[in-house]
Amino acid sequence: MIDIEQYRERRLKPQIDYYDKKSIQNQKRFYLFSVIDLTLTALVPVASLSSHNGVAALLGAGILTITDRHMEQFNTLLLQYYNTGSSADLKEFLYQHTIQGIEMQ
Repeated sequence: MIDIEQYRERRLKPQIDYYDKKSIQNQKRFYLFSVIDLTLTALVPVASLSSHNGVAALLGAGILTITDRHMEQFNTLLLQYYNTGSSADLKEFLYQHTIQGIEMQ
């Protein structure tokens, strides 16, 4: 039978070392992804201000501004979209009231 010190050396210490190593790796990975996320988030307004709207659309960047007077209508249309899956009315509203700088034909 092994005593408690041998058990700690053979079983617990390797486990603690393993999880310590993994914890450090995950902390570094978390920090890296946080920096990437922050950087990409900061680039969204820059891309949306670009004179090339196609570039902004390709990057998925853009800002929709909905004024207070249109907020209730937007919420109604968004709820309708969630319930029915039909986006025609919502798209029309967004094109008419929220997207500036793009001419839709």
